[in-house]
Amino acid sequence: MKGIGKGWLIASGVILVLAVICLCGGDVQAFLGGVAVAGIVLAIGSRKSKHRTAADVPPVASRGGVHEIPRPTPSVSVAHDLDGSSGSSFGSWDVSIHGADGQDVRMDRALFQNIVIQSYNPATGTAEILGTHGDVYQTSLDRCTCEDFQRRGLPCKHIYKLALSRGYSADAFFSARSDVVWYADGCRVYHTSPDCRGLRNRYSRRSTVSMAEYNGLRPCKSCCGDQ
Repeated sequence: MKGIGKGWLIASGVILVLAVICLCGGDVQAFLGGVAVAGIVLAIGSRKSKHRTAADVPPVASRGGVHEIPRPTPSVSVAHDLDGSSGSSFGSWDVSIHGADGQDVRMDRALFQNIVIQSYNPATGTAEILGTHGDVYQTSLDRCTCEDFQRRGLPCKHIYKLALSRGYSADAFFSARSDVVWYADGCRVYHTSPDCRGLRNRYSRRSTVSMAEYNGLRPCKSCCGDQ
């Protein structure tokens, strides 16, 4: 039964139970028919499972035009691990890309929104990711089928979510930016220094100046100077 979807197994099991009930009632013909139908259901489920692969990803768009995610063979090296021993970047992205406008928004959503990795294929580096609106996207460290990636051609929140699950860290992301600030939960002020006494040793969260101000925070008068 290995490889057959759970739904197909349940369906065949229900049919077999009904067939046994018929047999207990003396209806041998109905019992044999039920067994035959259960066998057909299992055969269909097995066939569909063989055709379903995580590598079947639809074409996506990037800045270079529409292209398909390559289907790697065992002899092809698939770039789905983090680049460099420090994990400062991932996929084929240069570390500087994480400092581009809007990337702080995508990382913030990857960290704090309810984005779920439903499955991951280590052979291809491809994941099925459930987005916040219920859509499922095919995502690798280099591309994603979501509208945001197709429009911008830059890492989206789904790509960041996958990268974080593979070992990329928020530390690496914020080290690529020069506009990092800190703030404490429940506080309406952000700080350019994590040692500012305004944080009062409370748990602090990193963000960027644009994200902090978008969320209604104002600069700390002690550590932010004339900002």
